[in-house]
Order: sequence, then C-alpha cells, then structure tokens
Amino acid sequence: MKLTINIGHGGEFRAQKQELEQMEKFQRNRKITKLVTKRDLPSQASAEFANICEFVQFSMGIPGRIYDFPTNPAQDEEKFQLNWVKNHSKHIKNHLGKFEYELKDKTISECKILLKQEISSISESLKPPESLPSCDLINNKLRVSLIEQHACEKECQLVGLRCITFNWASAFNSYSWNASMVEIIEKHFFVWSQTQPELNIKKRDKLIAMLEHWVNGRGKGIKKLSWACQSTEELQIHKAKR
Repeated sequence: MKLTINIGHGGEFRAQKQELEQMEKFQRNRKITKLVTKRDLPSQASAEFANICEFVQFSMGIPGRIYDFPTNPAQDEEKFQLNWVKNHSKHIKNHLGKFEYELKDKTISECKILLKQEISSISESLKPPESLPSCDLINNKLRVSLIEQHACEKECQLVGLRCITFNWASAFNSYSWNASMVEIIEKHFFVWSQTQPELNIKKRDKLIAMLEHWVNGRGKGIKKLSWACQSTEELQIHKAKR
C-alpha cells in the first residue's frame, strides 16, 4: 500500500510520520511473527499434527468429514459463556477472600491441598450450563478411551461451554469461546499423549498454534461449504442422504 505524506505544518508532518512508522513497525512485526510460527510448526503431514487433529475430532464425536463438523456456537451460547466466566471468577475471588483467613495457621503444602479442594468445591456448587454431549465415536487410529472424551466435556461444561466446538472463523486470541476450548483440548491431549510413548510428544508449546492452524483450515472448508449449500436445511438433507 502506497502512503502519501502531505507536508504542511511541522506538527502535522511529525504526526503523519509517526503514524507511518508505527504502521510499518506493526506490519513488520506481524510478518515476522507469522514467519516464525509457520517455520516452527510441524508439517501438516507429520504424525504429531495428525494425532492432535484426530484427538479433536474424537472429542467432538465426528468421523472427520467436513459435513459432520459441528456448527459455530449460537449467539446466546457465546453470551452465556462470557457471563459465566465473569460470574464464576467473581464468585471464586469473593469466596477465597474469606477462605484465606482460615489458612493463616496452615503450612504451605496444606494450603495448596485445601485451596485446590475448595476451588473444586466452588466450581461444582455453581450450576453449569446444560451440556450437549458429543457422539460416542470409537476412533481406531488413536488408543484413547471414551472416558477421556467425557472428562473433556465435563471440564468444558464447568467453564460455560455447552458443547465441544469452535467458532471456525475466529482467532483464539480474540475470542473467549475458542480460547477456553483450545486450552482444555490441548491440556487433555498432552496428558493423554504422555501415556503413549510412541507419539514422542515432549513439549506442548506448539500444540495451541497447531490447533489454531487446523481450526482456521477447517473454517475455510466450512465457509466454502456454506457457499455451496444455500441453507441449513439443504445441508441437513445432504447429510441425511449419505
């Protein structure tokens, strides 16, 4: 993009120059960030990338075809989740403020245990949203139990997420639903992967970036599908005929 700076008063010129420098710096940093991220990520053809994608699809209870992917969360679900996170956090802070007084004579190790128990108790006491469970789908590519899927669903429910899905067109760092969802999926995948030594996953620093890359790719596919199908009803008819 070509920018033209109008030379007028000195103050206006300096302001325009600063604005131009800031824009160039922002674009340069964004380009560097993208290059570094892409360079460090495993190939989409790698076993590591394939395994985490299979794990997400298993958690959602889908076989992997684009027609079977769950839709974006509804607006009322998004709003509920945002309010849930705020109210949940506020409730815990208020309660722990009172609970802190009871810990003053305890050792550090005792405090950690009691604090963990108290937070768990508070979370259970707050009524979570009604859950929409995923289909129980056996995945022959991964040796992962349905118990893991149900545990993932339970944790999603406790942070206000009614079902395992993504907003396929939104970035994780700017969207509360995706940020919460990917954090849970990534944690459960990493814990499970440590029981599978053949996967050889030692670090988890790239897993979220891999998930974001995968979701963005699926989002483009879903968008193309929505262009091909004129309505949701048509899509449902198409799925029913398969």
